[in-house]
Amino acid sequence: GITNHELGHAWALAHCWEGGPPGCGPNCTTSTMYGYSSPPGISDESLELDDIAAVTLAYPKWLLRGTVRDAVSGDPLPSALVTPTAPAAKDTLIYGELPDSLPGNGSSCGFVGGGLPADGAGYYEFAALEPTFDVVFFESGYFPDTVHVAFTGIETLVVDVDLERTAFGSVTGSLRDETSGAGIAASIVLMQNGAPYDTAITDGATGDFAFSDVPVSMPPYIEYTGFEILGDIPYPQSTAIDTAIEVGQGSPTVVDLTLGPADVLLVDDDEGEAYEDYFTGAIAEAGRSYYHFDIDAAGESAVDYVHLFPLSTAVVWFTGDAASNTLSETEQDSLARLLDRGGRLFLTGQNIAEDLDAAGSTFLSDYLHVAHDGNVTYFMGRGVQGNPVTGYLEFFLTAGTGGANNQTSRDLLLATPPATEFIHYILSPADLTPRGTAAVYVEGDNDSKAVLMGFGFEALNRTGGDTTRASRAEAMLAILNWFDGISGIGEEGRPAADAMVPRAFALGQNYPNPFNPETTIRFAIPAGEGGSRERKRAVLDVYDLRGRRVAELLDRELPPGFYTVRWDGRDDRGNGAPSGIYLYKLTWGDRTSTRKMVVLK
Repeated sequence: GITNHELGHAWALAHCWEGGPPGCGPNCTTSTMYGYSSPPGISDESLELDDIAAVTLAYPKWLLRGTVRDAVSGDPLPSALVTPTAPAAKDTLIYGELPDSLPGNGSSCGFVGGGLPADGAGYYEFAALEPTFDVVFFESGYFPDTVHVAFTGIETLVVDVDLERTAFGSVTGSLRDETSGAGIAASIVLMQNGAPYDTAITDGATGDFAFSDVPVSMPPYIEYTGFEILGDIPYPQSTAIDTAIEVGQGSPTVVDLTLGPADVLLVDDDEGEAYEDYFTGAIAEAGRSYYHFDIDAAGESAVDYVHLFPLSTAVVWFTGDAASNTLSETEQDSLARLLDRGGRLFLTGQNIAEDLDAAGSTFLSDYLHVAHDGNVTYFMGRGVQGNPVTGYLEFFLTAGTGGANNQTSRDLLLATPPATEFIHYILSPADLTPRGTAAVYVEGDNDSKAVLMGFGFEALNRTGGDTTRASRAEAMLAILNWFDGISGIGEEGRPAADAMVPRAFALGQNYPNPFNPETTIRFAIPAGEGGSRERKRAVLDVYDLRGRRVAELLDRELPPGFYTVRWDGRDDRGNGAPSGIYLYKLTWGDRTSTRKMVVLK
């Protein structure tokens, strides 16, 4: 029993008793993984599929290998996808040998089902878990080929496949500014089956672009699912256009696109740190587009580009841990002119008020209307309940690993009218006594709006899952909504219904990705015309690369808002999805969006 138990670990099987660490699940042959001796009643349990795959890697019974080639040239197809219809096992292990080191609890060597990519020489190899099955061989630009495989004993079969090329077409169009109609210089990525296929550069004067030698559409193997536009300032750096594109032989498929300036100019002034991800994620979750200007990488200031954006664009400027020269005089003058014109500014970072106050900055005193009143170590803030910016968002935690966890010198702000306090430092949720001002907002007579945080927004987090603590996405959305004229308070002291409604339909990238065993998917549903909160049917499904539905995650009517759905990695029958690439598709009314994710076991 001890020998079998330890051998199970060598095969990447983990302990399986109830309440123990995760592993191969509730069943295991002869129950050896439950302990050295089997508890009563489980001696007849059997291995789960992924564990059969793990053992099969050590002792393959049915081994299939071969090469996928171009039928005309004979050249190997290194990115061909080999998809067996029966479960398969494949890993980096050398067949016939055990792993050198023992994997930790919860790991498995087995790769079950899904598509198996050929290597650089077009070679593939995997161990089958069933003796009879079909294998589909596919490469973009080629007709798929299906081969029936039948093993008659313990053997290795070699199946070489030559694929015939499909017909080809083309996709042309133009990319223009949605207001002026002028051509836009950008890179456009054509998406095939949810993944990048080819990139075209637009003509900067006309916005024209063309993709030639595009394999014709051939569902479900070849489908074109839209574009990704990689724009330059003042346009968003990345814009996903989800639309079905039919490519046929002969006349080109014409698709004309329009694009507007980014909703947010994100100025990265953190002296080379990597805090930008905390901002870009929050802005995206708020349903806004952005252009990320990295001062350290660009070697110049963003002030020369602010005028390229419309006044409705929010300038979000963060300084990270900088303790001196947080804003140069030139930058202060530029931001002052922005507010003089009626612009919007969100400025955040520890030490900003301290640094500018020490320099006698008139921008700090005359535009943000604050002075520095010292530094504090309080890591909790509380929103002034009912304020028009964050409304009823309650606590703001600025410590913990859920954020950047970088705050060592939080500024205490001393506000004078028209600056208004909207976050106070507190000792803890058990002691709500205000300990000073952490954030202010300023609304000018010319419709300008400014927000200053005496701490770094990047540190905000919801450690421990306490929903009374504002997430970065909620805080960012509240500020951007206020910039747009959507107040965080409603009638009779209730939160405004629109305060947490995004402006754009968006399907976020799942996190983590790759994942095992579960992942989180976030999406945003915007309000309709006139702020309508009409409910529509929302469907969120997971598909494999052959277009077969794997799991239904959501199917019900939803009003506009932000939503989070978790997938436990199991299909509709309750079986764990095998390692591989999957597509998840959101449909709400007549809108759809698709992204890909990876299960990695």
